[in-house]
Amino acid sequence: MWSGGVLTAVFMKNTAYRMSRKLFRFPALRSTARRGQTAIEYLLVTVSLLVVFVVMYQSLQWYLSGEFTRGGLIILRMYKEDAW
Repeated sequence: MWSGGVLTAVFMKNTAYRMSRKLFRFPALRSTARRGQTAIEYLLVTVSLLVVFVVMYQSLQWYLSGEFTRGGLIILRMYKEDAW
């Protein structure tokens, strides 16, 4: 004897399976929805990667300019201390 929950789960599973089979019969319906979703996903990934790389570039540029300034000060101090 089937209980109500099991019967409902089997019915829902079969309904989802039948609906997915209908999508494969009509590739035009499936492809337009997927194509738009894929394009938006590609755009979002591209924008997020661009933001990450720009932030990394700016932070490294800021860090390296500070390092060069500190290195230049050390070199100038060494020339002043060690005069020939």
